Amino acid sequence: LIFLAEHGEERFLRFSEVVYKEGEKQNQEWLGLVISGQLTHQIQSERMEYERDYSLPTIQPGMLFGELGALNVLQARHSTVTAEVDSKVLVLRSEKIWEAVNGFSDDVLRMTAESESWAAFMASEIALMCHPQIAYQLRGVATVKTVVEGEEHQLSVSNQKRQTWAAAIIERGQAVVKETGEVLKPKDTVNAAAMLGMNKSSTVMSHGGKACQIAMLDRVVFWDLVRNFPKAKEVYARWALLQLPSATSEISQIPMLQYLEGS
Repeated sequence: LIFLAEHGEERFLRFSEVVYKEGEKQNQEWLGLVISGQLTHQIQSERMEYERDYSLPTIQPGMLFGELGALNVLQARHSTVTAEVDSKVLVLRSEKIWEAVNGFSDDVLRMTAESESWAAFMASEIALMCHPQIAYQLRGVATVKTVVEGEEHQLSVSNQKRQTWAAAIIERGQAVVKETGEVLKPKDTVNAAAMLGMNKSSTVMSHGGKACQIAMLDRVVFWDLVRNFPKAKEVYARWALLQLPSATSEISQIPMLQYLEGS
């Protein structure tokens, strides 16, 4: 941390000053740490103001932004970041971050794992269906779990104690679907129908004698976020309808519809 503080670059931003724009690619291998003030980010392909009063989360002091550029997960910026008030940020370049952990094998492994996990999630079918910034938000609300060798993890649970209907994205290692024997590798998705609104369930286990990491998106959490983005909501609603059986007798009973009504 001392090394990063000494080798970081402090930037003072005036109100409404743009830090970077969505789509920029050159010289973007860095992340920022907000020291004071407040930043906002916006995306150009979603116009939400006509649907509801909703904005992306603000970036407060102590929070990072632009980390996917620093980790080389995405080559282009996925939002436009602007100073909402006069602010100060610390810019940390990718090469300095890696230089700081050089010689500390545990830190190198953690950073490498984090980069691989984000890359797998952002390359998944679920993430590719929406704007990268929305996918980034989805990863933020996902539950990340390590499935160890010999463990079985059921993605859908419905009992008196809890209700969970989740999809899982494989982020690291390999998994196998108990019910079908299908082997899943990083970026593969399983049980998406349950997340979208169908009463489906799959059980995943690690494969190949090693633990695997999965990111789970629960149905309620997923739709609560996606419903705020009109274009993404439309895309996922169409995908959900494709999951319906060919002869659905009572469409009003489909659980997914309760998350779309009135939105």
